[in-house]
Amino acid sequence: MSPSDSDDYQSKFNLYERALKNAKYDIKGEIDSFDSSEKGVKEELKLILPEIINENLFKDSNISKSDFEDLKLRMYVELNNYIDTMKVKSSLKKPSLKKPSLKKPSLKKSSLKKPSLKKSSLKKPLIQKNIRKQRRRNISRKNRSRGKRMDVPRKNKKWVSPIPKKVHLIWIGGDPPDYFELFLQTFEKYLSEFSIKVWGNKDLTRKNFPKTYSYIQKAKKLQGKPIKDEENNTLLDDNYEPYKYSKWAQITDLMRLEIVYNHGGYYFDTTFEILKPMYNLLNKEGVHFVGCNEIPRFNNVHILSNSFFGATKGNIILKRLLSKTRLNNIDFFDHAVDFQTGPGYLRSGIKSNDNYFIFPTTYFYPFVEEYSPGIDPPYRKSSKNKCHDTKKRRKTMKHLKNNKGYLDFPCKKYPKSYALKHWQLGKSWLITHYNIRSEGNY
Repeated sequence: MSPSDSDDYQSKFNLYERALKNAKYDIKGEIDSFDSSEKGVKEELKLILPEIINENLFKDSNISKSDFEDLKLRMYVELNNYIDTMKVKSSLKKPSLKKPSLKKPSLKKSSLKKPSLKKSSLKKPLIQKNIRKQRRRNISRKNRSRGKRMDVPRKNKKWVSPIPKKVHLIWIGGDPPDYFELFLQTFEKYLSEFSIKVWGNKDLTRKNFPKTYSYIQKAKKLQGKPIKDEENNTLLDDNYEPYKYSKWAQITDLMRLEIVYNHGGYYFDTTFEILKPMYNLLNKEGVHFVGCNEIPRFNNVHILSNSFFGATKGNIILKRLLSKTRLNNIDFFDHAVDFQTGPGYLRSGIKSNDNYFIFPTTYFYPFVEEYSPGIDPPYRKSSKNKCHDTKKRRKTMKHLKNNKGYLDFPCKKYPKSYALKHWQLGKSWLITHYNIRSEGNY
């Protein structure tokens, strides 16, 4: 066996072992939710086995499609045998085998009471009660297969991910917008197992950001100044007013990298609305960096959205991006922020042999906007946000301040997604087109 074959085998073995261990955790966690006999519980577990496998066995870029399918089949067989050998305690109560007492009835008139016919006294048999519970369980399983499953933490599923249960949000500059207060409620509701910290102006100190503080100050000095191109021409908007630098987004680009590097955890943009719990989704053993891209085919594109990502403390990917060599090469005058400090910068720090996992696109980005008028992003068709509009289309829509339109909150239009990025509420730094004023003519 050549060294490369040995590495491929080890990669497949590690992937399989992690997935198998997580799947067994899930199976144990499902047992308490069934109201059935021991045989019935095992049959129910086998019905949802493909779903459990899909949740835990992720495609690795170094593993071919045929090898990946072989791993899925092998796991299915092994977990089937695991379920067959499990000892499952039935939740159904066994009927009492005690003989009824044969006391002689008293013939006194005072002891002869008429039977009560109140509805409360007419208890239905236990078997009917269990049938009703089982029907509800079947309906729940049907909804889950349609993508409506709620990712509720199971009692005996411990946190096995090396990434700590911390959520980081950033708001600097002026007062936070009204939509952020709404979205923060969804973080507190659906990520209650995680510590949540909002980093603000007071936290922006050299002590908290020893690696990026001096670079953040460079960006701050440009805040509000006119933007010029390489030939010293001022960029103008459609009203022929000069575009001015809005550096808050670029400052938070650097902040988020160092925050997660120093503390570990998960970063989310303030324009994210959480749609359902993520405990089980994020709880994956052995994964040191996670992300999600608004564009599919991660290996074929040169960006990775930095609106959401998670990493271990001191992660090697973030360490590369925070090196002096990389930071010194940032051009703060360039208005193309994406590739200076944003998604292009984050993607450039990832190497093929790094320990990372990219979630399916629609988990965090159920829709994506046009890259420019009439042009879709690569590999994906653009669409509009189903829960936001410039006009009030429904009575339930909330009016947002500062001309941010109307929001349908909470959003229920994307049942298969875990979170919703409201793209149209941000991008204050983005310049899609401009006019030029030559300084020599004025």
